Amino acid sequence: MATQTKRSAPSQPARVSKANAAYEAIREQIVDGRCPPGTRLVLDRLARELDMSTLPVREAIRRLEAEGYVQFRQNVGATVLALDAESFVQALETFAVLESAATAQAAPHLSSDDLAAARKLNEAMQRALDSLDRSRYAALHDEFHALIASRCPNAHLVRVLANERERLQRVRVATLALGAAGRREVDEHERLLAMIESGAADDAIEGLSRAHLAAVTSMLGQ
Repeated sequence: MATQTKRSAPSQPARVSKANAAYEAIREQIVDGRCPPGTRLVLDRLARELDMSTLPVREAIRRLEAEGYVQFRQNVGATVLALDAESFVQALETFAVLESAATAQAAPHLSSDDLAAARKLNEAMQRALDSLDRSRYAALHDEFHALIASRCPNAHLVRVLANERERLQRVRVATLALGAAGRREVDEHERLLAMIESGAADDAIEGLSRAHLAAVTSMLGQ
């Protein structure tokens, strides 16, 4: 009887897993500001920090480049991308179009519990305004819109929005308005929830959401 040759397990899944881990770790450092725009991403140093070879780190950086977090510059290498003002506003305008569409699609699928949770977030936003806590306000603002968009039946659109929201977050935290403009945002959130709760038409919900997000974009572009 012939002896079967024992095959070693393929290494591809392990390599992919490490590349994903490297991607998540590096992206987190970019989003939370530990790697601000202009920071060089040195493969050897990152590999040592993440306790892995340079290959999965290189793959992670390529993925981050494709998603707009990183750029390669000749004689410099990989650096964290800094969005110029025009590119940032254009990205926000695109984001507003996509998110307003997702909001309209999500509306029929939002439960009473979802709406109650969204109202609690909006109330917390008001408290953050009162205490002038910009970073808290920005986080709650994103959580409010992410909660609504998460009920959109178009899963691809939800993923695109989540990735873009995170990519833009590092700039938006510093630029979201407080004061009267912030209170206007909170009031518009309540109007949006009331419209969804009343069963308003999709185009009306999308129109209000688009106007709300466009106003935010306009303030950020000033």
